[in-house]
Amino acid sequence: MSGRLRLAAMSITSRIRLFNRVIGLVFLLMVVVMTLSLAYSRQVLVNSVTRNMETVIKNAQVGRDLASLLAESNLLFNTFYGRNDFLKTQGDQLLGMGEKIVALSTDPELNSSVRHLVEHLRSILSCAAVLNNLLQEKNSLEQAIFSELDMLDEIIAEQTINQIFAGQDTSFTEQLSVQILDYRYSLLDIGKKFAELATGHGVPEAQKKGLRTRLDDLVLNLQMIAVSNRETSEHGSHLLAQVTKYRDLVDRYQKTMEDFTNEIQAFNSARATSLSLLRDMDAEIASSTRVTAQNITEFFLGTGASLLVIALLGMAGVIVATSWFLRSTINEPMEMVKKTLTAFSQGDLTARIRMHRSDEWSLIEKMLNTMAEELLASRHDLQQSEEKYREIFNTPSDAILIHDAQTGEIIDVNQAMLEMFGYSYEEALAQNIGTLSVNEPPYTSEDAIEKITRTIEHGPQRFDWRSRRKNGELFWSEVGLKYREFGGRRYVVAVVRDITERKQAEQLLAAEREQLAVTLRSIGDGVITTDTHGTIVFLNRVAEQLTGWSNDEARGRPVSEVFNIISEKTGEPCENPIQRVLETGKIIGLANHTTLIARDGTRRSIADSGAPIRDSESRIIGVVLVFRDVTNEQRMEEELLKVKKLESVGILAAGIAHDFNNILAAILGNIDLAARLVSGEEKATRLLSEARKATSRAARLTQQLLTFAKGGDPVKETATLPQLIREAADFVLHGSQVYCEYDIPDDLWPVSVDVGQISQVIQNIIINARHAMPEGGRIEVRCANVEDVGAATLLSIHRGKFVQITIKDHGVGIPREIIDKIFDPYYTTKQEGSGLGLAICHSIITKHDGYIQVHSEPGQGTTFHVYLPASEQVDLERGDTLDITPATTGARIMVMDDEEMLRSLAASQLAHLGHEAILVRDGEEAVQRYQELLDAGTPVDLIIMDLTIPGGMGGREAVRRILDINPKARVIVASGYSNDPVLANCREYGFIASVAKPFDLEEMQAVISAVL
Repeated sequence: MSGRLRLAAMSITSRIRLFNRVIGLVFLLMVVVMTLSLAYSRQVLVNSVTRNMETVIKNAQVGRDLASLLAESNLLFNTFYGRNDFLKTQGDQLLGMGEKIVALSTDPELNSSVRHLVEHLRSILSCAAVLNNLLQEKNSLEQAIFSELDMLDEIIAEQTINQIFAGQDTSFTEQLSVQILDYRYSLLDIGKKFAELATGHGVPEAQKKGLRTRLDDLVLNLQMIAVSNRETSEHGSHLLAQVTKYRDLVDRYQKTMEDFTNEIQAFNSARATSLSLLRDMDAEIASSTRVTAQNITEFFLGTGASLLVIALLGMAGVIVATSWFLRSTINEPMEMVKKTLTAFSQGDLTARIRMHRSDEWSLIEKMLNTMAEELLASRHDLQQSEEKYREIFNTPSDAILIHDAQTGEIIDVNQAMLEMFGYSYEEALAQNIGTLSVNEPPYTSEDAIEKITRTIEHGPQRFDWRSRRKNGELFWSEVGLKYREFGGRRYVVAVVRDITERKQAEQLLAAEREQLAVTLRSIGDGVITTDTHGTIVFLNRVAEQLTGWSNDEARGRPVSEVFNIISEKTGEPCENPIQRVLETGKIIGLANHTTLIARDGTRRSIADSGAPIRDSESRIIGVVLVFRDVTNEQRMEEELLKVKKLESVGILAAGIAHDFNNILAAILGNIDLAARLVSGEEKATRLLSEARKATSRAARLTQQLLTFAKGGDPVKETATLPQLIREAADFVLHGSQVYCEYDIPDDLWPVSVDVGQISQVIQNIIINARHAMPEGGRIEVRCANVEDVGAATLLSIHRGKFVQITIKDHGVGIPREIIDKIFDPYYTTKQEGSGLGLAICHSIITKHDGYIQVHSEPGQGTTFHVYLPASEQVDLERGDTLDITPATTGARIMVMDDEEMLRSLAASQLAHLGHEAILVRDGEEAVQRYQELLDAGTPVDLIIMDLTIPGGMGGREAVRRILDINPKARVIVASGYSNDPVLANCREYGFIASVAKPFDLEEMQAVISAVL
């Protein structure tokens, strides 16, 4: 029968019984499930709590051992001196304790930190052992040194007694005895300073250097003992060797002490890191405990929810019981632990757990309370260490400020800072770098921050600083900056020392030195000082150059040997000036025409004087000779006389040039007219042509005369440079292995120059270039038109148009040290020559209102740049023929000239050309006739004016008045020479063109055609 039919056949009682049985089975199943769940939950709880408790126990043990290690280490660091056995035993114990801590700890970071701590401890123990050994060696050396001193005392005492009995002078041995006593005191003082060095980790650098200085001084003094007396030399040498060893031992001790101090600092840093990691681990345990409690709570809540779904209301009691069990067994104890650990994390190590339980929580209670007591003890040790640090921090006499490396904020200061600046501790922390400084460049807060940044990036810095006290007083300080990192933060430690007195002393010393240096530099004369016996004491640099003797070589020699003077006229030796000064006691001077013979035989004309040197009581203690080289001055006077003679020739030539050119103009003009009249007669034409050539030669001779007189002004004429440059250069280079390469444009502007003088300039520069290339080579000659030279190349040149001439060689070049002297008169580097070549070039170009520059690189050649002002004159080329057809329409042309023959010549020339000539003598007549003709309706078409009219109005004034009458008037200026600025810039004065005398018929027609 099927189950459904069987259930249907059952009675109600049986069904209830079956249901009850099913309910019972379900409840039994629930009980089994709950039992198994509780058993499983208990096991999870026990495992979690046990795991955390083991970690807590280990960390507590690590903290306790670490605190013990740190406390005993600090004790050992301060008590190891002279106790090697104690150092060895205690050090091994501490290292073993450190290894035990490493083995016990389970945290990798803590293990690493403790290992670093142990390594630094091992280094510290090693340094401490070395320090103890050095102390033992120092004691042995001191015993040996004092033993040697005792023996020296005995020897010196014995010598003194023997000398007394022998009636000899005992002052030297008594002095040695006193020195030995001084050495004893010095050694005692050095031993005292060494003791201070041996027991202090932070001894100032100045004190270390002072100890070293005392030892160096003692070694130097002992060297005298070793060589001063034969009887004491052996013991003196032994003593010197022992003291030298003592000095070396001090150096090693200072180096080891520095290593010891650095290792202690590193040890303290590792200690701080370890304690920080231990605190972090405790915080992690507290956090882990909270997470565990939360996980267990969620687990049981989930289990209860599942059982509630299965058992419905029947599991309510089980859930309540389970909840009570969890709360009483886990939650309440866990909350107590959490509260206590929170108090620990906030720094309250006095908090304790009170559970009054006998289960596993009692073990946790005991471990946490023990850990709190050990941490409290460690914090007490840290506070004591902080107090020791503060005591050491406040010991130095220099001010110490600790700044935040990023902001520059003051974090801590020592007592010396408060005393130096006058602030209280709270006030000092509230200050900034700006208020502690003068706060003016370069001593502002920004400058200080920059130095802090430089310290961080490049290492320790040391510099002088202008500081300010609280009362506003300014003072000089020396600041040393050093960058450090502690506990993850970056700091800059500033050590400030008041150096006001030192600065004042330095300023006084610097002022005295500067005054002496300025005095010596400003003396351009030679200075020799002697004693009263005529022995040289000092030579200055100029005296060294003139005599050929160095100061060291001349010192101690008789003055007559170094200062060898003779008469220029007779060649006989001059009287010793030293003896004359000593005899007269007055200042004396040498006679004129005195020659100084240098050590190498060089002779120079000099002017000098001698004076006595007196002490504070006016007694003569020496003589000073002051002398100077006047060779160049005498040479200059001689050459100046030559130049004046040349200038007189130039003045004479300039005086006759105007008249002579007027005569030549009349001759040349009449020759041209005669040539036209006899153009059909070959013989007469040939003779007139020869006469014309002779006349032109006479005109050139006038120009050469002016050129020969170098001091004369240039006699200018409008010229083009290409032919002039080529002829001058080729003439100089004829027969040599040097050639010129020309680059001259066809449209080069004309210039108003003295052809002879400019040829001389070109020749002088080419000659220098040829000398610079003795093996031959190429000279580059380039010309160019340049506008606005002042803006382009030469700041001092006025604006305008210039023609640039560039001459470049490829020779040896000019050394940089003499390039500024090449234009100086009489300066030359050649064995022959007067040294006037480039000086004359500079003079000629300057008188042409031009400029000359030079650029040279040794080994690469030299380049000269010559700038000549471009001319506004009409460039007239002289033709070979005179076949000019007269104009079909004549012009009315006024000619103004003071020479009757030139006026007549002009009338004939103009008539021949088909023009009407109006002749006037001077400017007043020209203005009057111009006005009359203009009023009559027959105005003048063109005016040709002579620039200079002796005793009358010249062209400059006349053109101005004519332009006032008619601004459109056309006027040409003419002159026998063009050194007047009117000809170089004729348009600025109202003329439309200029022409130089003498000019021929063809030139007259060309200029008239150009302007009409």
